[in-house]
Amino acid sequence: MIKISKYLVFIFSFCFPLLSVAQIKIPVVQPTRQQFQESSEVVNFNQSLFSEDDLGLTPYSTVGLDDKKAELLANDDSLGMLTVAMMYLHGVNTEQDYKQAREWLLASSKLGSSDAMIQLALLYSLDEKISKMKAREDLTRKWLEEAVRLKNSKAYLEIGRMMETGNIYDLNTEKALKFYQLAAQAGNINSYAKLASMYLFGRGVKQDLRKAISYLRRLKKESDNKSIKGQADIYLAQIYFDLAFQVKNKKTKFSLYQLSWDHGNKQAGDAIADMYYEGAGVKKDYLKALEWYERSVKSFESVYAMEKLGFLYLKAPGDVPRDYKKAMEYFENAARLGGVKGAHMLGYMY
Repeated sequence: MIKISKYLVFIFSFCFPLLSVAQIKIPVVQPTRQQFQESSEVVNFNQSLFSEDDLGLTPYSTVGLDDKKAELLANDDSLGMLTVAMMYLHGVNTEQDYKQAREWLLASSKLGSSDAMIQLALLYSLDEKISKMKAREDLTRKWLEEAVRLKNSKAYLEIGRMMETGNIYDLNTEKALKFYQLAAQAGNINSYAKLASMYLFGRGVKQDLRKAISYLRRLKKESDNKSIKGQADIYLAQIYFDLAFQVKNKKTKFSLYQLSWDHGNKQAGDAIADMYYEGAGVKKDYLKALEWYERSVKSFESVYAMEKLGFLYLKAPGDVPRDYKKAMEYFENAARLGGVKGAHMLGYMY
C-alpha cells in the first residue's frame, strides 16, 4: 500500500463497554479555554492526532515499469497514472522524483481523478526546499477547488485545514468550520476530529462540549486508525473527568467518572472508590470502594488509594474484614512512594 508522505498529512490542529451517553445529561459547565490551552495533553493531542491517508494503491513492479507506463498512457488509465505518481512521490520501486510525480498527477487529474487533483494541489503547496519546484498557491487552490466540484470529501477537509491555519487561503475559522462540516456530511471520518477540536476550543464557533464529545465518539467508532482512536479516548476521558469534577449533581458526577474510567483514565478510579465509600451518587458500599481502590493501585500505583486501603483494613467498616497485616503493607507501600499519611499510619501501627 502507498501512503501519503509525512509532508502531506492532514494535521489535526486542535485537538462505550460504555454507559449510554444518551442517558446522561451533559452539563452546561464548560472548562475555561485557558485550562485546555495550558494542558500538556492538549498539545500532544494537537500534534499526534493526524491521519496518513491511504489511497489503497498497489505499486507496480520495477520490472517492465516503462512498458506499463506506456500502456497506461495509451489506455487513459487515470488510476494507474495516480499509482505511478505516488511511486515517484515516495520513491517506491523507483527513484523519488517530484517532477515526475507532478507530471503523472497532472495526467491523472486531467482525466478526472479527484484524488490526483488533491495530491497535485498538495504537491504545489510544498516548500521549494522539499520539492525542488516553485510553490504555486494559485494552482493549489485551482486543483483543490476542482476536486470540491467533484465532491471529494478530502478536498473539503484540506481547504478547511488551510483556512483554519491561514495557509494558502486567508485565515477564516468560520469558513473552515463550514468546510469541515461539508466533509463530515460526505462521510469523511477525519473531519470529525477537526470539528471536535473547533467545538472544544471555540474556534470559529461557540464552545460546545456536547458537540465535541459527539464528534470524538463518532471518530472513535468509525476510524480504523488505532492511533486516532486512542487519542480520541484520551480526550474523551479528560473531558468527562473535568466535567465530573465541576458538576454538583452526584449521580451525574459518578456516571461521568465512570465514563472517564471506561475511556482509559485510570485516575478516575480513586474518585469512583471515594463515591462508593461516601455513598455519594451511588449506594454506600465499602467492599465496592475497596475493589476500586485496589484497581487504582494496580493501574497506576495510586498512593492515595494505598492509604485508603490501609484505613479500610484497619477500621474494617461494613463488610470489610479487619486485616492488620494488609493495612501495614498498604501503609508501608504508600510511605515508600512518598505518602505522608501512609508514613504517619505506619509509625502509629508500630
